[in-house]
Amino acid sequence: MRPLSSHRSSQPSRLGGVLAAAITVLALLGVTTQALAATPSVTVTPSVTVTPSVTVTPAGPFPAGTDTVTVDGTGFDPLGNHGNGIYVVFGPITPAPAYYLDPSVYAAFKWVHQTGQPSGAEAPMAPDGSFSTTLDIPSSFTNQTGPVDCAVVACAIITFGAHGSRDRSQDTCTAVSFTTDGATASGVPGTSVAGSGSAVPRRSPSIVASEIPDIAGAADPCAALLASPASLASPAP
Repeated sequence: MRPLSSHRSSQPSRLGGVLAAAITVLALLGVTTQALAATPSVTVTPSVTVTPSVTVTPAGPFPAGTDTVTVDGTGFDPLGNHGNGIYVVFGPITPAPAYYLDPSVYAAFKWVHQTGQPSGAEAPMAPDGSFSTTLDIPSSFTNQTGPVDCAVVACAIITFGAHGSRDRSQDTCTAVSFTTDGATASGVPGTSVAGSGSAVPRRSPSIVASEIPDIAGAADPCAALLASPASLASPAP
């Protein structure tokens, strides 16, 4: 029979080896945990820039008379301008600030905003900043300055912040042309040119016939509106 003392004496050394191994593993885990905790976290925030855009269908040129066009907009800010939305208008291209302060120069308009109801004067804007509405655009009409013939002077469908807003980020201009020979309108949509996203000080608008661009030979009639010095001013605070 083996002495009991030799069997008992081996247990402490074996237990000590197990404890030592466990301590080593825990120590390694502790180092790894500290290393992970020390690693700085990185937060990635997606950023998308959306520019207001308008498509007019059909695009013209239109014959003399009044035509109805569909105006589809995307990329507008439904919460901007204190939620007041935008105006969608048709008329002669005039320099700032008249084009967004004086509605009397236009032949047709719609107020587009989130709570707008489809009607002859309003249209709804979706939460994503899109809208679709119609405008009746005449080839000639009379505004406060006198007769306007859109077969001779540059006319366009223009958007801008409603109620005299100084926010120019919602400005677009889509030139519309008319013929004098009775040609039929084409079904090709016209696309807008976006504004600069700036603002100009309020002042009384003054429009004279010489300020309305003649469309003859004009490569981009909307440039006269969007590139005018007043429309490129710094945004208001």
